[in-house]
Amino acid sequence: MISKALTDAREWKLAQLPSNPQPPKPLIRSEPSPNRDELTPIFTDAVWNSTTGQAGLGWVFDDPASPSHHHATSTLVASPLLAESLAVHAAITSALSCEMNSIKILSDSQTLINTINRRSMNLEIFGVLQDIYLLSSSFKSIKFEFVVRSKNVQADSLAKQALWALNSFII
Repeated sequence: MISKALTDAREWKLAQLPSNPQPPKPLIRSEPSPNRDELTPIFTDAVWNSTTGQAGLGWVFDDPASPSHHHATSTLVASPLLAESLAVHAAITSALSCEMNSIKILSDSQTLINTINRRSMNLEIFGVLQDIYLLSSSFKSIKFEFVVRSKNVQADSLAKQALWALNSFII
């Protein structure tokens, strides 16, 4: 009987609404900075050897917290535009594997950036464009911007080093 009375008392107490509920006050109020760009800039570039059909690709995550440099090579590349699109594709794939969700791709290929931003199709790079468009939907936010060559020196250097390393192994 005492046990039942205690159980009933607990149930009654839990069922009572507080007389003046007040939401907890935050200890720190943070507001987003209007000037802070939350997109991680990724600079991309490619170099192409017309004689061998090889390309060096370079991309730089320009993240103040953890900047990183990446490069790759590709063979059977038919044009400089295809090489540039492969560099953008590699950078996007790399960003996804690093679990980035908001990025800004910067390239010195104005033709490629305009094609991507217009969501146009270009027969020369059709397959890579399709992949870029599909992968782009995986991000919370993604932008593609043209950058002048003088601002893209690091990515250019990485692409040249990758192509040089590929050619140095050929005997």
